[in-house]
Amino acid sequence: MQNTTKKLAEGRSRSFEITVNGNLIFSKLKCGSFPSTEAIISELINIENGETPSEVIEYESSNCNLL
Repeated sequence: MQNTTKKLAEGRSRSFEITVNGNLIFSKLKCGSFPSTEAIISELINIENGETPSEVIEYESSNCNLL
């Protein structure tokens, strides 16, 4: 991505949030899972192409099984 600034900040406990230009595009606290990598990449490309940031609602399925 050209002309971008990346900043990592420590979040709240159990959180994983992605913010672009002040817009929250994903929150693990909200959906309870990590985001789909493909959906995040697609959204970042859309933003780079001038689209307004929107919330990513696709997330990874849990691979953790409790027996």
